Amino acid sequence: LEEDISQEDLLTQIEECNVNPHIHGILVQLPLPSHIDESTVVEAIHPEKDVDGLHPLNVAALATTTTHQRNSNNNNNHNDNDTPPTTTTTLPLLDWNQLDQIPFHIPCTPQGCM
Repeated sequence: LEEDISQEDLLTQIEECNVNPHIHGILVQLPLPSHIDESTVVEAIHPEKDVDGLHPLNVAALATTTTHQRNSNNNNNHNDNDTPPTTTTTLPLLDWNQLDQIPFHIPCTPQGCM
């Protein structure tokens, strides 16, 4: 999409993605141009398609301890996609590079909502 897209047109695009059963995830590249309200755009993404986990419902789910407590019969009403994207993408890279033998700590310091 172009940088000068109107907020209304962007929200229309997001809604089209929300209702399209062939689209499984939506990622909005932040920061947005100054004429677009970030909160309005993030809240327009359906929580189940929110790749970054920035929708308020996803942020709340991530902040609760029950999100991270899995039980064997999976009755916690959360799916296995509750892991933040940074972790989800970093761990396979470490495995692929066979870095599991090296002791290290990786701090993930968020900037803004991310």
